[in-house]
Amino acid sequence: MNQICRKTLVLLFLIVPLLQIIAAQNNIDSLRFALQKDTKNPTILNDLATALIPDSISEGRKFALNALAIAKNTENPEEQARALYTIGDSWWYEQDYATAIGWFGKSATCWEKVGNQLEAAACYNEMGYSCVEIDRFDEALRYFKKSLQLLLEINDEENLAAVITNIGRVYYGISKYDSAIFFNEQAIALSDIPGREDELVTSLGNLGLVYKTMGDYEKALEYYTRAYEISKKMNFLLHTAIDLNNIAAVYLAWEKYEIAAGYFWQALEIDKQLDDLAHTEMTLSNLASAIQSLGYPDSALAMFQESLAISEKLGRYGNSAIKKINIGTLYYEAGQYQEALQYFIAATETAKQLGLRHVTAGGLQNVGATYSALGNFKEAETCLDEALATATEIGVLSIVSETHETRSILYERMGKPQQALEAYRNYSTIKDSLFTEKSQAKLAEMEARYETEKKQQQIEILLKDNQIHETDLKRKQTALIGLSAGLLILLIASSVITLLFVQKSRANRKLVEKNLELMRQDDEESKPVKTGLRPTAIKDDKIEGIINALDRLMKRDRVFSQAQLSLSDLAEMLETNTSYLSKAINENFNSNFSTYLNNFRVREAQKMFANQQHKSMTLEGIARSVGFHSRSSFNTAFRKFSGVTPTVFIKNLHEITKTKNFENTLQNS
Repeated sequence: MNQICRKTLVLLFLIVPLLQIIAAQNNIDSLRFALQKDTKNPTILNDLATALIPDSISEGRKFALNALAIAKNTENPEEQARALYTIGDSWWYEQDYATAIGWFGKSATCWEKVGNQLEAAACYNEMGYSCVEIDRFDEALRYFKKSLQLLLEINDEENLAAVITNIGRVYYGISKYDSAIFFNEQAIALSDIPGREDELVTSLGNLGLVYKTMGDYEKALEYYTRAYEISKKMNFLLHTAIDLNNIAAVYLAWEKYEIAAGYFWQALEIDKQLDDLAHTEMTLSNLASAIQSLGYPDSALAMFQESLAISEKLGRYGNSAIKKINIGTLYYEAGQYQEALQYFIAATETAKQLGLRHVTAGGLQNVGATYSALGNFKEAETCLDEALATATEIGVLSIVSETHETRSILYERMGKPQQALEAYRNYSTIKDSLFTEKSQAKLAEMEARYETEKKQQQIEILLKDNQIHETDLKRKQTALIGLSAGLLILLIASSVITLLFVQKSRANRKLVEKNLELMRQDDEESKPVKTGLRPTAIKDDKIEGIINALDRLMKRDRVFSQAQLSLSDLAEMLETNTSYLSKAINENFNSNFSTYLNNFRVREAQKMFANQQHKSMTLEGIARSVGFHSRSSFNTAFRKFSGVTPTVFIKNLHEITKTKNFENTLQNS
């Protein structure tokens, strides 16, 4: 561990870390043999743990923990620090980054105590990188700067570029692309000397990734191609394959699938020439994605299966879980649900065993969707509930949103319109927040690009400051370019906002349509609708009587319209006590008294809107007529139950009515 680890952004797909296998199998065997002769040697234990961890994480951690205990007992601080680092690395490979940070921190403290600042800097670098993985960017920046400080103190120029590159990654992670470009350019400058071509290629790849994310594909290709040319010239075959993958990724994002597939094929040939199974697995998966996009699912399936076989052979079971989801998706899209289900279940079980909760949540969502398509609604609901709980706990909003959408489809198939509406409303709300984040990120990208171009223009002006006339002309050109860029940003921003508005409008209309359908079904039903029904401790005959009487009070007598209605008032009407009534409402309608009451009030308001009563009454008047104290409380409750505000509901109701009238006119003509 005498060099800073460069865990930096180089490749496009999230499933393949760019780490070579540390030791061949014969090295592991020789270390095991040496350990048999000297079972209490912490150096051998640490060496063996380091060799094992990429592919046998639990076994490697066991040896590292043993090394740590022996190093403490024998007062060997260097091997103690090594063991602490290796344990942290094992948690990093399991993607438990928070735990990894703690172990790396202990290792850094040990190295600083023995005066080894280089190893301490490596630990702080790992801490920073782990923070980036869990979006703790402020902490990441602090650790990277600490690593940089230690390297500067010992005048270690060799590892500066790696840490500076990682600082660039932090700014990339928070969408400050202008700063990300700056730090990657510094890393390139430090690496652009003979003998450091491998670092230069990596830094060029990282800068290409920033431009690719910004949507500047031509600039991204410029840096990726430069990296490729250096790798080819230096005969860095592994880097050459990586660079070809990166170039292909740009064309894939550009939706130029045939060109992308061509570059992936070239990368695959090099991987096989090197007999590098790890990279062959990665490239095959990337190529399969391109082939799938070209409309050849059978060929894509064969490639995913070949990639899966390699990941299983290498013991990279996390990767194999993702491959199984890819294969399951292909079967699902082809309508082969039983085959899809087998792969989704296998992927989910593997992810659970490995503790890969992100993959587990996605797998469960796919399993639930497939059970739903097969008509096994009970299993579908169970899986989707578990997927939602897992995704919510780890904060993966995209999976939370997709799961709510899948639940909405499931409940529609089950004939549960109330739950379908609630699920769709949740999906719509979360998707809105994701749209907002994406639009903000897009605007940040455009701002970064504009700032970068502006800085470049300012540099050019300063370089020619002694030429007055040329400078004058340049300033005018800069102003013109700046104005044009600003107008372009406004134009693109307007397009983004317009797109989001259209998507939001469509979601709102669908919510209103679902509410109208639910209203229609409620009108057709004569018995009370019990949502979220759970087993109750109250006797069936007595609870049935209370619920029926409660339903009559609400639907026939409309007691909900009494603004001052309380739980005790309602209990008195039903000749029961408040605790008994509260429990009956909770256990039969899965809600408290206030929520139960407001549901009827909102539904009544929707009926008044449908009957055009809002044309002769104000919104405040309607709110008070259904039992709300104020318009603000009405708006809050209406949005909670309907997913939209009263104003949006009325607007979409008017459009839906116009559309139906037009369709009826066409049918009658």
